[in-house]
Amino acid sequence: MTTTSHFDRDLGISLERPSDWQVGRTDDFTVVLLAPPITGYRSNLGFSRADPPALTPAVLEATLATARAQQHDEYPGFVELGEVRFVQDGCPAVLQIYRWQPPDVPEPFTQVFGLVLTTDHGLLEINGATLMSLEGQALPAFEAIVRSIRFIPPER
Repeated sequence: MTTTSHFDRDLGISLERPSDWQVGRTDDFTVVLLAPPITGYRSNLGFSRADPPALTPAVLEATLATARAQQHDEYPGFVELGEVRFVQDGCPAVLQIYRWQPPDVPEPFTQVFGLVLTTDHGLLEINGATLMSLEGQALPAFEAIVRSIRFIPPER
């Protein structure tokens, strides 16, 4: 897989993305990466930032617990497939993988929800989505992108 570097000043990050993925922005995501369409669907990985009142491990855990409760309550057929905790560029991080079945959609979605607790850039939130049939391609790409993140020191 050939990659391209991407820098986003608003998020204070640089990352490596597959060269054939497009970069966009939405109301919900400061950066959204879009895979090429496969069978009409584009796997995607979005990044946004939250500025909680405190940047502590307790905030990370509380945010993750709130997200889990929301997923369980709002996503039909919600099943958590796993969780990975790691340190990304010196910051505690967690990736949660889950699946759910949207109504009137023939195939379940496999999604990733991630958080990285940074010192200078708030709480980085990561949201990825793919179809269950595409997860073998999309999930390794999501993980490679997330693991490539580097935080750029803020200008002082």
